[in-house]
Amino acid sequence: MIVLGLCLLLTHKSLGLVAGRQAPINPQRNLGNAFLFGIVYAVASLSCALPIFLAVVGGTLASQGLLRGLDQFLWYALGMGTVIFVVMIGAAVARPSVARWPRTLTPYVHRVSAMFLIGAGVHLVYYWLFQGGLVFWALGVDLRHARHQSGNGMACPWCADS
Repeated sequence: MIVLGLCLLLTHKSLGLVAGRQAPINPQRNLGNAFLFGIVYAVASLSCALPIFLAVVGGTLASQGLLRGLDQFLWYALGMGTVIFVVMIGAAVARPSVARWPRTLTPYVHRVSAMFLIGAGVHLVYYWLFQGGLVFWALGVDLRHARHQSGNGMACPWCADS
């Protein structure tokens, strides 16, 4: 990730999808396109919305029964629909004025995303080296006994003398 981010940042190139550039687009505003957009949006948002949905509705269904779970499902759907509706109406009303400022930011999007890619890579390397224990493993330090050996008074479940 770090190398890819550096390459993108230094060469000013972008990772584009070749297939996406060749896809035919029908820009007409009609009911069929709106329905298709809704389906694509629903599928794309599953990775974000499904875990929350399952936690909220599934938890209620398991602890309070079918009727309360159905009630929770309806409130969840109403909340999500309200957010989408407000954003859609806001985008339609403010379209001319809102469409100007993203165009001014477009040249910087690739550079900023490359920096985020570098940051994510640095974070992953740091995490696995220090928090994940790879450095300590390479040095022969057993993290399971680190608390016990530090003398902080905590019992070590892996030591026989605890």
